[in-house]
Amino acid sequence: MPEAFERCRKAGGKIRTMSLGKDKYRHVCSLNGKSYPGYIKTKGAPKENKYMKGLASHGRKSTY
Repeated sequence: MPEAFERCRKAGGKIRTMSLGKDKYRHVCSLNGKSYPGYIKTKGAPKENKYMKGLASHGRKSTY
């Protein structure tokens, strides 16, 4: 993330997610009346966590 955004976050600024259309978004930090934008990101498919991958490789089902 940009340095100004990270400084704002570490100083306790409020982080908001701003939608930029169908599959893009950006985090924006607000502190003392000023806004510090983060990088534009693209939404992706949800990632599978390591625990679930381990179960799948052993042919087990999750109890969740």
